[in-house]
Amino acid sequence: MRFDLAINVMTKNAYTKGQITVDGGGKQWRPFVHVRDVANTMLKIATAETNKVDGEIFNVGHDNNNVRILNLAYRVRDAIPGTHVIMAPTDPDLRDYNVKFDKLHDLFPGQTFTTIESGIEEVLSALKSGLIDPDDRRWYTINQYRFLLDVERTYRDLALDGRLLS
Repeated sequence: MRFDLAINVMTKNAYTKGQITVDGGGKQWRPFVHVRDVANTMLKIATAETNKVDGEIFNVGHDNNNVRILNLAYRVRDAIPGTHVIMAPTDPDLRDYNVKFDKLHDLFPGQTFTTIESGIEEVLSALKSGLIDPDDRRWYTINQYRFLLDVERTYRDLALDGRLLS
């Protein structure tokens, strides 16, 4: 779980706070893909005919999962009734990624991908069941890195001549 990814954090905030904050205007495009779909695609590529994949670069995903951030916020809101979408007064986000996946789909026709709605439901279900604690630092990349740096610093402070006493 990573709560620094758009679908996940929007779902968490809708569930825990009843609101989603959209930064940067919400008009920016983003491609979304489930980690399971990436792993499955990597397996397919690893076992494909070498002459078809050797040295090639593939965008992994599906055109249906290319959406604007504001559209994503509305989809999360629709999945979690009572959620309010709030537009933050921030500068427009000039990053825009509307990705094409034709090359991959030509190689593997009919490959299916997890829908955004399924991803929202998966995160929501994990939150509702208590499987995922939304406050656990492990689900936030920066918080986890800070924790690991603190552990490393503590270890270094406790070491004598580079070794911990036992």
